[in-house]
Amino acid sequence: MDERLPEERMKLIALFPFFARNRNELSLKKGEIVRYRRSIDANWLEGVNNRGEIGIFPKTYVQEIRDSGNKLTTDFDIDSSTPDRPKTPKIFTSMPRFDF
Repeated sequence: MDERLPEERMKLIALFPFFARNRNELSLKKGEIVRYRRSIDANWLEGVNNRGEIGIFPKTYVQEIRDSGNKLTTDFDIDSSTPDRPKTPKIFTSMPRFDF
């Protein structure tokens, strides 16, 4: 888990709209800024939007925003087409086990 404070975490910008199909996914609007929380697998990231909603989204739908002094920069091609949606990963959360 990222130990930095939320305001220090990497910022991502949505390059394409993403429509959540599952409860653990986070819908994105093109141009929306989300903060990185963790990498789920090779294709998916978890992030939090400005409304505090947490979910996963395809890595290919976002780009890191770098802070160059007072200017935020990205390296994306505005005219690129929406990438294919990768298969949604199964995310398991550990549940405490009790031995009674």
